[in-house]
Amino acid sequence: MDQNDITAVPEFILMGLTDLPELQVLHFLVFLAVYPISLLLNLGLTVLIKIDSRLHTLMYFFLGYLSAFYLSYFSAIALKMLAVFFLEVRTISLIECTIQIYHFVACVTIEGYLLVVMAYDCFTAICNPLVYTVVMSPRVCTQLILCSYLIGFLQGLIQVLLIFHLPFCKLNIINHFFCDLSPILKLLCSNTFPSEVLLFSLGLFNGTVTSLEIVVSYVYILITTLKIRSATGRCKAFSTCVSHLTVVGSLYGTTIFIYIRPSSQYTPENDKVVFMFYTPVMLMLNPLISSLRKKDVKDAL
Repeated sequence: MDQNDITAVPEFILMGLTDLPELQVLHFLVFLAVYPISLLLNLGLTVLIKIDSRLHTLMYFFLGYLSAFYLSYFSAIALKMLAVFFLEVRTISLIECTIQIYHFVACVTIEGYLLVVMAYDCFTAICNPLVYTVVMSPRVCTQLILCSYLIGFLQGLIQVLLIFHLPFCKLNIINHFFCDLSPILKLLCSNTFPSEVLLFSLGLFNGTVTSLEIVVSYVYILITTLKIRSATGRCKAFSTCVSHLTVVGSLYGTTIFIYIRPSSQYTPENDKVVFMFYTPVMLMLNPLISSLRKKDVKDAL
């Protein structure tokens, strides 16, 4: 490509979800209603787990970290989404876009590994209850949390470096309401195939490792649960795992639909709708799914 078509892009323009003004107002109102509720639920659950001694167990220890993580995850893109939907502030600087992609990739990766840690916790509690306190000691749990965050931060850094070391064309319009990998790659002028292969390989590796660990854990949990003679015991074991599996399904279902599919089937409109559903709605429902149906949390409230 001619050098005149390549430039150091100072900022990008976000197209948003739709160009129809009436729909923009509707999206803003829905999102504005969902965001405070999500903020309240996740923050309230985090504080409740911290202050109530009845919830000082490993299961709620991990749920507290997951809720605190969701606050950061949602806020990484929520405020910009509100600005795009209603205030028509569609520009985002190159630095802001880089930080947003880094934060988003790191958060998705951290969520996957935190869910693995929670699956391992369920596996140990149900399949090896006699050694549970030894295997899942406070030191081990802290190390697992730190490893999840470290892997997420490294994943975000690698993906940002793979993308932003390449030159951008003069076109700087992002067909999305926040900086995401797929629309950003379409703005690059040089050959992006090596970077796309590396990005796909990293995502596939993390997705395969985390999903296999979760599947193996729950296969053992299912086998052990079916051996329980008491119907009450089986119901208790299943109820412990169902909420976690629901959160796992929402994460991996969204990720597979958006990222692990042929490029010929890529449509920005579908991706925006999926993100619009997953980001605000699922992050609001996750505290309800994960914990607010549990008796311990109801008693603490």
